[in-house]
Amino acid sequence: MLCAIGETILRQRRPPMLPPTSEPFLVALRPFKIELHEREPTTKANRLPGTIRRWSYRGDEAHCVVETAIGNLTVRCPTWESRVQPRDDAPVWVAWDPEAAVIVQDDRPKH
Repeated sequence: MLCAIGETILRQRRPPMLPPTSEPFLVALRPFKIELHEREPTTKANRLPGTIRRWSYRGDEAHCVVETAIGNLTVRCPTWESRVQPRDDAPVWVAWDPEAAVIVQDDRPKH
């Protein structure tokens, strides 16, 4: 299933029940399902360039907030398998598999 967020096209596993096409929906990702890369991971179905805005070292993992064209994404990187050394304002790529995301109805309050 393809999802468009502005100009960005994402490939997602088709959910068992799709929200009606006229209704807004969210693409939910768990922070540990997102990978960080120094270079564009061309073999990944979903990939976006971004910039690390904040990060913290937590012993066995680093938590990073990455600014992307679709908003900020929180990423948990196990230190023993990380491809990226986190640092503020570092350019990176975020990537995830289509099976990593879940499509949910947007039930946030309307303003």
